[in-house]
Parts: sequence; C-alpha cells; structure tokens
Amino acid sequence: MKKYFTLLFVFCMFLSVNAIQTNVAASTCQNLAYNESFAADLGEFTAYDNGGTASWYVNTTYACAVINGYNNGTNEDWLVSPAFDLSDMRSATIAFNHACAFGSGAWSERCKLKISSDFAGDVHTATWTDLEMTFAESGTKWSWVNNTIAVPDAFLGQANVRIAFYYDNTDSDVPGWEVKNFSLTSVCNESEPGTGLLLPVALPSIGEPDLVVLAQNVRNYFIHYTEADRSDCGDEACLVSKTNRMVDVFRFANADIIALCELEANEVPLQVITDSLNGRTEDSPYAYVTDGIVDNGYTFIKSGFIYRKDKVKPIGANNASTSQTYYKYTMRYQMFEDLTSGGRFTLSMNHFKAKDTTEDQGNAKRVSEATDLKNKMQSITADPDILILGDLNCEMGEEPLQILVDAGYEEQLLIYNPAAFSHCYGGGELIDHVFANSTMATQITGAAVYHICTSCGDNAAYNSAYRYSDHDPYLVGLKLNAESGEEETTECETMSYSETFYSSLGEFNSINVSGTSDWYCDANYHYAKMNGTASDNNEDWLVSPAFNLSKHQAATLTFEHTANKGTAANKTTMQTLWLSNDYEGGAPASATWTQVTIPNYPTGTNWTFVKSGNINIPKEFLTKNMHFAFKYVAATAAEGSCWEIKNVLLNADCVSGIDEAPMSQTRIYSCNGRIYGADDMRIYNVLGIDVTAQNGSLNGVYIVIVGNETHKVIVK
Repeated sequence: MKKYFTLLFVFCMFLSVNAIQTNVAASTCQNLAYNESFAADLGEFTAYDNGGTASWYVNTTYACAVINGYNNGTNEDWLVSPAFDLSDMRSATIAFNHACAFGSGAWSERCKLKISSDFAGDVHTATWTDLEMTFAESGTKWSWVNNTIAVPDAFLGQANVRIAFYYDNTDSDVPGWEVKNFSLTSVCNESEPGTGLLLPVALPSIGEPDLVVLAQNVRNYFIHYTEADRSDCGDEACLVSKTNRMVDVFRFANADIIALCELEANEVPLQVITDSLNGRTEDSPYAYVTDGIVDNGYTFIKSGFIYRKDKVKPIGANNASTSQTYYKYTMRYQMFEDLTSGGRFTLSMNHFKAKDTTEDQGNAKRVSEATDLKNKMQSITADPDILILGDLNCEMGEEPLQILVDAGYEEQLLIYNPAAFSHCYGGGELIDHVFANSTMATQITGAAVYHICTSCGDNAAYNSAYRYSDHDPYLVGLKLNAESGEEETTECETMSYSETFYSSLGEFNSINVSGTSDWYCDANYHYAKMNGTASDNNEDWLVSPAFNLSKHQAATLTFEHTANKGTAANKTTMQTLWLSNDYEGGAPASATWTQVTIPNYPTGTNWTFVKSGNINIPKEFLTKNMHFAFKYVAATAAEGSCWEIKNVLLNADCVSGIDEAPMSQTRIYSCNGRIYGADDMRIYNVLGIDVTAQNGSLNGVYIVIVGNETHKVIVK
C-alpha cells in the first residue's frame, strides 16, 4: 500500500484528538509588528553621543545605520529604540541584520545589544541588560549576519521596553558597525482572534485586503518519503509534524489562495495539505487546483495552488508557462476570480533552476526560464493582470530578474520593505519574489515576508518547534477591481490573435477525455499534433484561451491543417471545430459547445497543409468568454489519423455590420521575425520605408499593404 494512505489515516487520527478551537473571542491586546529599515533615516530611534566625535548616522547608499570611531577619538555611542509596550504580551522577538569590520575582531567587546525597562532619557541612569548577539567571523570584510533574539521573560509585562545598540572604541581597537532591518514583533497572551492558534511571530501588515495570497517554497514536501531521496522527511512522524506546522501558518495568515513550490510532482501532496486544512476549519472550505501532473518516479517537483472555495474560484485550466522538461512542472499559472467583487487576476507560481556551482552554471537556465515566463505572460489575453510569485533563485540585479523588470514587472516585497529577505545562505537573501505588472500593482494593498522559518543567524533553528522550511512564507494583500482585466473604455479596438504552435501549445489547453493519446506540440516541425493511431477510443480537445468579443461586431477564425492515415471521408466527423460561451476550464463536458463548419479539409491522407478558409464566428458567440476548440475523436486506432494544425488566426473587427463593411479576406500574421499572409504584400516601417526585402529579421510595428487593404502588424 502506498505510504500516503497510511499518512492520511494518521492525519485523521491526529485531528480527532487534537481539534483546534476556532472562533476565539477577540482580545483588546494588539500584537506588535514594528519595523525600521534605516534606509533613509534613523526613524524613531534616537542617537546619544557620550564621547568622541563619531555618532550614529544613516548611510543611504547602503541603507543602514552606521557608527565608526576611526579617526574620531574614543567614543561611546548609543542608538536607542522607541518605547515598546509589552505589558500584555506572551512573547516578543527582536530581529535585525548587522555587520562589523576592522578593529581587533573582538567585536562583541565593542558592539553590544542592550535592553531596559526604566529608560527615561539618560542612558547612564537606566538599568540595561546585555543580550547575546551573533557576529560573523573576525576579519575586515563586511559580512551581514541576521540575529533573531527572544525578549527575556523579565521584560514581558513591562510597558516601557527599549532596545539599544551600544558602541564604544579604544585607541587601539576601532571597529565599524552597521545595522539594518530592525524589527520587534510580539504575540498577545490570548490567541490570534478567529484562529485558535498561538504562533511566536506576529503577522506583518499587508494593508486591508479583500484577499490574502500566501506563497512559499515548502522544502521538498514529498509524501512518498521512503521512495524519494530528496524528501525533507525520512519517516511518517516527521511528515505529519511538518504538515501540521505548515497548516498552522496557512490558517494563522488567513490565506485565501496558497501557492506552493517544491511539492512532489503529483496531486497527492496538495490533497494531503487540503485535507489537513479542512480537518481544522469549519465547513471544509479549502480545495486544490488539479493540474493533470501524474506520478513521476518521486524525483520531480512541481508548483501548485490551494484556495478557499467560499472566497475565490479558479477560472480556466492550470497551465505551464514553459515547455522545458522538468520546469514545465515547476512553472505554473492559474486565473482566479474573487467571488465578491468579480475581479480576476492571473497568478503565476514558479521555481527556477537553483545555483549549482561557485561559477553558477545555472544562470543560463534561469535566463531561459525567465524569458519563457515573460513570453507566456505576455500572451495571456483572458486577464492581463499578472502576479508572478516563486523561488526564482536569484536576487534583484541579476540577469534573469532584469528580464522581468525590463518587461514592466515591479518587485512588490521591496516596495513595502526595501530590506526584505526570505532565505538564509550567506546572510539574508531575497530569492523568493512578488512581481506585478502595472495593472496588477494598483490592486495590491501590501506585501511582506512572514519570518516564521528563517533566522539567518541560527542554522539550528530549522529544528525548532515552528519551523518547517528553509524559506519563509510571504503574503500579498489584494483588493481586486470589479472588472479586473477588462478594458474600462466602451470603445472597440480591432483584435488580431495568432498562435503558430511553433514551439509550444501557447495558451491552448490540451484535454484528454479518453484514450492514451493527447494533443502536443511537435517542436521539430512546428505544429500542434494529435495522433490517434496507437490507441482505441480517443477523444481529445485542444481548447483556446478565453476571448472577450463583447464589443466587436464580427470575428473570423482561420488556420492551416493536414492529416495522414485514417479515412479522408471521416475527417468532417472526427476532426471538428467547436465554440462555447460558458466554458470555465476543466472537462469540456462541463460547458455547452456548438459545432461550426470547417470549410476546407485536406483532400488526401498525405502531409499537405491546406488553409481552413474563413470561419465567421456567429454573433451569439461575440461575448466576454468565447472559447474555440479543436476536437478529435476516433473509436479505434485503425480508423484514427494524425491531425496537425498551425498558424491559427482570430481577427475581430469593430464594424457596424458585415454587410456594410465586409471583413478583409487577407489574414496577415507574424512569427519569429517574419510576416506571413500574401505573396504580393509590401511591408513598410513606421517611417514609411519599404522593408519588404528584410522580411525574416523584423522586430517592431509595421504597415502591410496587400492590394487595397492596409494592415498594422506587431512583430516580436
């Protein structure tokens, strides 16, 4: 029996005796979440100079508070925090990054962290207690070290708690000290209202959102722990414990959508986490998004989504944003709709290639992944509000992330906290990211890392009672527009959508209803292909993305196709085209489909491509949610054929009626730097220069003239 059946049984037993109380009454106590980055000034901290000419100041170039006694005599300098009221707190935690350099290297003698509950303005009359800090190894380099320090119990219950960075130097020992990203968080004596949970770290603020998205690398979450060498757990007890800690955090964060990476590449992990969430939550509101990723020998990882059914619903299918082997599982995207506002957005969750050597041979792979991701997100037409999340395994300024920045995406975690970090390697690194395009960014109320897992100064903390990954979860608050992704203008704009199937299926979704064959992209010959000659009882659909044609008066679809094997006479019944207004993803049978005639079929069973002819979209399908689909059926392998399709083109015009303004009979489209559509066309750039001879190496906007027709074409 598979190990996960045993695990599910253990979960059931665990939940039956460890049910967590919900609906806890709200407390008057408020958890603290204080942050000071020292990026621009000292904030609410106060510098006290008690000797020498040096003093604490902010270096805005490096975004940190600095004290350095070099050439400034002997110094005594204090940097004192504002007062913190911990009178009703059960626990409190201090965290900050700091670096020392030069001097004798005995930095703990010169640089100290102190705490007081009776400071009244004079540092020398107050009672101070030293707190132990972690320093980098001695040397002259500025090595950043993160410290996470519990406030001693003696200061819990006090209303005037101050934290001070104390520095003094002698003539012979003069180090420099830099501090940034200070935080103090605390948890009230009562539990978090509505969750029944007691976690040691308060949630960061993300504004006042309607929806909360939580994302995280969950560190090799494998259910088949005995078969998978890379599993984070080696036995069932470890996996149950890890799952419980994860679920505590997901519920504590009130997450409506949970996006995870480093999951075992099948659907069982999402099922186990979802079942655990539902077992602890009234009315079992959680579900996971199916993706069709099957068992891969317990060596592959994937990304996936869990959501609250009472808050959001997935729209359309879960798709890969790359065709690269392995990474097609780790780079996934899904559209969601807010059930209250009706707003929609596209959520992309990713895991890029890890840094594998000192020289980082994986950078080229990450560049390729970022390029694929950018191109896929640019091709989305159903809702262009894009939120890109994930462990991208690089920091800002590196080449892969610059590709996203150049495409118009902005890192949201750094907007709300310029010193944000999510992972500990050499120090505190931000390699888990939140990127949003311009239309998505306006619908974000806040973004922050929740430091429940990383400490960056205590590697042993991974074995603590709460930590379950080497990456922190991070939160994004959303308040979606009621018409998210829709044009606000009432004006119609001519649309031209093309898909060549040159190297992937693009936004099209392959759905296997029966049989063992499926639609796929033949990247060697550059077309979409369905081959039903190897199995019986095939029904396979190739479904387009959704198109909003509600403002258009006419639309025409064309494509090229060919077939081999089978019987030519059966093509009109076995290889067909269908339209739908109510398809929302998943099985085609869940929607209403209407067949439309394909004017031209291949006349033989050879590999000769023919043009389909113009297929006018009936007016009843000129709506906000039009899909078209290529449907293949074959009862037996003997009667099956190979159906190949390329150069799909959907044009929608803003005319008052087809009779008054006939649509152009010439369809112009572009692919890989070349414009196609007519032998006698002339191509001009925006300056009016004839560049027809350069066709094949074009990039930009061009005017194409065919007879008395004029077309505008964008070539990428």
